[in-house]
Amino acid sequence: MPKKSGRFSSHNSDNALDNAANRRCTSEVDIAAHRFPNCLVWTPIHPLTWICPYIGHVGLCDTEGLIFDFAGPYQVGMDAMLFGWPTRYLQLDPRCAKADDRSTWDMQLYETAHAFQRQSYDFLMWNCHSFLASFLNRTEYPADTLARLLRGWTVAGVAARLFFSARYVGAAGFLQSWAGNFGIWIAVLLCYWWTGSAELLVRWLWVVAGVNGFFIGWFLLVTACGLHSQWGVLHAEKDLVDESDEDGEMGGLSRVPSSSDDLGASLRL
Repeated sequence: MPKKSGRFSSHNSDNALDNAANRRCTSEVDIAAHRFPNCLVWTPIHPLTWICPYIGHVGLCDTEGLIFDFAGPYQVGMDAMLFGWPTRYLQLDPRCAKADDRSTWDMQLYETAHAFQRQSYDFLMWNCHSFLASFLNRTEYPADTLARLLRGWTVAGVAARLFFSARYVGAAGFLQSWAGNFGIWIAVLLCYWWTGSAELLVRWLWVVAGVNGFFIGWFLLVTACGLHSQWGVLHAEKDLVDESDEDGEMGGLSRVPSSSDDLGASLRL
């Protein structure tokens, strides 16, 4: 029976780990039940997604398909995404990561979720994408081209991977993701065709250019500055990463032990 939606806690993780052996082993996505095993999931943030189609709220799923998302200051949601159920998903292969079995994958996820319950939230620095980047770096999941370039998974890297590679949950998911953006473009172009005036079109283009330029420029800047939030490196882990930096390696959390002693202890309480 699916867990009730709510807030993640160490008690939830203990029960999940204790019952791991009794779970139905499956990697099949069940869209109707909102179960996405080993997936990164994405849902739009209306109306921001209407202007920037690559901006949305993201979550991470355990081997059972249960969704976890960094939903606000010191809060990780469980089985209830902040902005609604996913419209897109990208399934990963645990065998490609250091967490090469179901229990290890889940343990890493629960530790990451528990750690982010100690982390403040803000849209431009520590956001839901930081949560996914932290997990991917902890598990040393194989890097794509952008992740190799940035020497680890980042907020921008996660957003780009989902935007270009994620699948839609169906026609409804596609419409939820794009209807707002397409609708505005159609309305603006129809107005231009009907009136012959380009004033509304020019204003819309300025809005699109300005908002997208701000977000793309901002996240490129903070990534270039090496801010730890972009790799999901939590405050307690900065010293370990700084030691790696002295050796000429950034790599996000890929150089940080995947299971810190304090998190492991708290999960066993």
